[in-house]
Amino acid sequence: MCSSDLLLGPLLAPHSPDAFVTAPNGPGTSQALFGGDSLGRDVWSRFLHGGTSVLGMSVGATVIGVGLGLVVGLTAAYLGGVTDEILMRISDVFMAFPQIVLALLLVTAFGPSVPLIILIVGISTAPRVARVIRGAALQVVERDLVKAAEAVGEPRRRIIFGELLPNVTSPLLVEVGLRLTYSIGLIAALNF
Repeated sequence: MCSSDLLLGPLLAPHSPDAFVTAPNGPGTSQALFGGDSLGRDVWSRFLHGGTSVLGMSVGATVIGVGLGLVVGLTAAYLGGVTDEILMRISDVFMAFPQIVLALLLVTAFGPSVPLIILIVGISTAPRVARVIRGAALQVVERDLVKAAEAVGEPRRRIIFGELLPNVTSPLLVEVGLRLTYSIGLIAALNF
């Protein structure tokens, strides 16, 4: 099943996810390809409809996590020193807890809601992204292009996003793919 099938799932589903089309827990038939659930709804249609919401939530969480991790990682690498230590120790604290435990704790405390789950998964993803981006950016900070930008008097924000960011796009793209995959798994587990 490719992601385009899941994005088009509602269009390809033979029935509404709430339509009763077969006997409860019924076997696969021409009306219900993979049978019915405990209420007699088509399992295949429910799967196709549900995949869209999980993918949407995962993309949102990935955008939040990668965006936050990117800013933290690039800032820590460029500024170094005490700022680097503080940002990385905060990341270490978040990484000390498994993502699912942290997510379950916060969902239990604040109640389950879609925006909260997206935010929790995004924030719990950010420290992992920050670590990888910081490692890649540390190599770029020592290059002459950064020294030249500093010598000309470029503002720090422009050096971080104009010089460092373009030179860490390869690890960034890998992280986006990995974090999207992990977000799908984590959100599916939380929905279960």
